[in-house]
Amino acid sequence: MENVIYDISKEYRDIVEEVSKKYHYSEDLKHVLNKILPVMLENRSCEDRMTFYNMLRVTPIVVVAEGSNVTTKDLKDQYIGDINSHIQEEEVDIGEYGRAKAAGFFYSEPILDEKLSIKGSKQFIYITALDTSKSTYTKNDRYQKFQTPINVPHLIHELGHAWSSQDNHYSIEGNILKERAGTATITYQITPLENGTFSKKEISREGLMTEEALNTNMEQASVANYLKMSKEKAKQLYKTGGCLVPSSYMGSMSVLTEHLTEEPIIKNLVEKWRIHGDQKVLESINAFMEKTPTYQNRCVKKSYEDRKKEIFDNPPSPKIASFFKRCRSDFFPEVQDMTSMQMVENALQQCYDVVTNMLAFNMSEEKEKNLYMSLIQSATIDVYGMLADVREQSKEENIDKAK
Repeated sequence: MENVIYDISKEYRDIVEEVSKKYHYSEDLKHVLNKILPVMLENRSCEDRMTFYNMLRVTPIVVVAEGSNVTTKDLKDQYIGDINSHIQEEEVDIGEYGRAKAAGFFYSEPILDEKLSIKGSKQFIYITALDTSKSTYTKNDRYQKFQTPINVPHLIHELGHAWSSQDNHYSIEGNILKERAGTATITYQITPLENGTFSKKEISREGLMTEEALNTNMEQASVANYLKMSKEKAKQLYKTGGCLVPSSYMGSMSVLTEHLTEEPIIKNLVEKWRIHGDQKVLESINAFMEKTPTYQNRCVKKSYEDRKKEIFDNPPSPKIASFFKRCRSDFFPEVQDMTSMQMVENALQQCYDVVTNMLAFNMSEEKEKNLYMSLIQSATIDVYGMLADVREQSKEENIDKAK
């Protein structure tokens, strides 16, 4: 019997054609998607690919020219609508993450009926493109590299979030609503008001920094494949003088999660947990990492902890004092109650806090520059120790198998 070679490129083209017709995408966006799918889905399982295609079918991609007067509210009104008019959302302070202005985003909202049953959801991706009404747009460095006004890296990044949110996106139990976005879980409390109305308030978020850092790893690898260059060369595009604007998740955060996924067994488990939201997979990751000496000794007092407390008690400038006051709790967590992946999340959160407050530090002053670096190092030292233990543990297991 003659072997039939499956044409996966046709699978990609067919889904792009389908969603392009459904949402009336431009030829340019259609062309970009035809290039993105092979690089994002390379070597992924059939299950992962189907999840990605299902996401594309329900997620319109909105491309807006840079400098446009279109607001987030305009987009939500058009693509989400007033689907939960009986629910009032309360504003809460979500720390440094809430202060950052996004150049693109994936937005989703559940559809809840009057009895708080989930009846579905609506979502969209928003990204920017160079303003083609300006004749100079083709001279832009990013356009020269990607040959499109569309911000391809941002599109890849937001597609990554949407993909990792497709399965098991929302769940509700009583008055507690949970939103899963990859490795992140955002929890809301819904409280009855009067006349059949409710208030909705975010009460916790977990795993968000891990999701952002892992998604950034995926973005950088996909950009490298998109441009047919090495990952290291692609990373240079985000650095000073490159054509891409780096995000706060690059550098210390994305490097840490790259190390996290270096070990094949951890990488496979993390990808499965992230795309499909299986809590049993997360338990397997924690069980594997919590056998390490670094995790077992997490409550043993470290020499750098006294130094960190001294720094926080004696900030060298008013700007740094303000930063320390807002974020202090992130830097002094109760590690005895944390799982291994919660320790990873906390390390990433500390890195994010430091990076997004870089302007508080006078980097021309050696003292403040060293302080900045020491905060990053103290944030990540235990996680790197845990990962080094994991590598040693895997090496020993492989030796035992070979005997």
